[in-house]
Amino acid sequence: MQGLPKFDDPNLSVVRTVDFGTLEAGAGVQTRTITLTNTGSTQALDISANGLEGVDAARFSVSALPDSLATGETAEVTVTFDPGDSEGRSTAVLALSLI
Repeated sequence: MQGLPKFDDPNLSVVRTVDFGTLEAGAGVQTRTITLTNTGSTQALDISANGLEGVDAARFSVSALPDSLATGETAEVTVTFDPGDSEGRSTAVLALSLI
C-alpha cells in the first residue's frame, strides 16, 4: 500500500506580514525587503502577480517579482509604502498566483 502523495512541491515560503511600524504623517516613502523561497524539493515554482488589493493598495508598491524560482532558490522583493499625509492604519494584500 502506498501513502498519499505530498503536495509540497513546489512550495513558497514567505513572511506573511510586512510591518512598517508607526509613522508620522509626511514621514516619506518607506521600504522593506521580503524574501521569497521555493522550499520544494524537485519542481520550479512559477509565480504570477495578481497585484495589490485592498482599500489602501494605492499607497503600496512592489518591485518586480521573479517569474520562477528553482528548487531552493530565493529572491528578494522590495515593498514600498508612501503614507503621504494620512493617519491611521494602512493595509494592502499582495495577491500571487502560483503555478
